[in-house]
Amino acid sequence: MEIRGLFVLIPVTLFMLFVPQLYKAYWLASHPTMDEEDARLLAEWKEQLRARISAEEEVLAMNTERFDPNHIDGAQWRDRGFKPKIAERIIRYRDKGGQFRQKEDVMKIYGIDTALVKAYFDYMVFPVREKPKAQWAEPSRPKGPTEEVYRKESKLREPQKREVYNLSTADTTQLQSIRGIGSYWSRSVVDYREKLGGFVDRMQVYEIYYMKDSVADLILTHTSFDPVPLRQINVNTATVDELAAHPYIRFKLAHAVVKYREQHGDYELLDDIKKIVILKEEEYSKIRPYLKISD
Repeated sequence: MEIRGLFVLIPVTLFMLFVPQLYKAYWLASHPTMDEEDARLLAEWKEQLRARISAEEEVLAMNTERFDPNHIDGAQWRDRGFKPKIAERIIRYRDKGGQFRQKEDVMKIYGIDTALVKAYFDYMVFPVREKPKAQWAEPSRPKGPTEEVYRKESKLREPQKREVYNLSTADTTQLQSIRGIGSYWSRSVVDYREKLGGFVDRMQVYEIYYMKDSVADLILTHTSFDPVPLRQINVNTATVDELAAHPYIRFKLAHAVVKYREQHGDYELLDDIKKIVILKEEEYSKIRPYLKISD
């Protein structure tokens, strides 16, 4: 009898030991504390928070030497915390004759970190420029036959000026009229402009894939820039695929925009998008002109 009782007791004991563990594993598998998407968003939010803390630390360790934005070189811009690509864009802007006349002008550089620019406001200096003195016009001479002939010959010798087209509206044929710009690059410019929904800044030409800076320089030198109304995406009705089709919106961000809308309802203000934890401030400043909340 004792042996039989032992054979019954051993299975019961094992059952009592292992069943709770098996039940716990089953319960955790069927009742997760958070889904994979929430866990991923939390991880991205932590990474973004670390990046912001790092950026704030860089501002605290900023270069407090006064400077004129019109004269410092690319290395000095980088030393002040600006990205190499932005530093190159600033130098290129100045090389084409652009000038910063006041602090706010620096913030107009496409893609620049506006928070970092504001942090340097107190250290920017702009020398006072003297107004050019008025010059007396040379008295006109009476026109004689010889002078009239000279003027006509000069006009004949003058090279004919090429028509300058607006970068915001120029088609492929007009862009190909620029010497050195063939069908491939003209099509690339028009295609990229269409994907964006229009150019906000002429410097966006430098973002075109595989285009060398020398080609972009050539295009900007021979075109004007007069902005036209942009084609905007309604964030309250757009699908993930429609958002992700824009060059500035990655798929993860498009998915987060739609999911946030489904969880919290339509966006009442465009700035509400900034509540999405994976959206960086620099990224938001680029896509904002292309978004809207109503038709």
